[in-house]
Amino acid sequence: MTRPHSVHWQQSAKRLAAACDAVHEIRGAGLMFGISFSAQGGASPSRNPSTTGPQLAAAFVNAARDEGLIVNGPREAEVTLAPALNITSNDLALGFDMVERALVKIML
Repeated sequence: MTRPHSVHWQQSAKRLAAACDAVHEIRGAGLMFGISFSAQGGASPSRNPSTTGPQLAAAFVNAARDEGLIVNGPREAEVTLAPALNITSNDLALGFDMVERALVKIML
């Protein structure tokens, strides 16, 4: 069941990256993926345009934690997510919703 989850997760992540200016790149394998944030920090008019990639990554870690999602920040401007291999479809969708809400929070 991991393969269908992986395909859905990666497609959803790529769609999200295309819609979020602060995301520089999303890459991964299987269910594990990393999000790197751009040094420019996106073009949100309500946010400081000089926000750096590392600042956005740190803000995302905090916003994700507020949503109940634990992410790892192994590099300055990057975070990684690695759901359990036995995750259900419903839990995977819930986790992705948490990622989306965390990204929206840091874009405001």
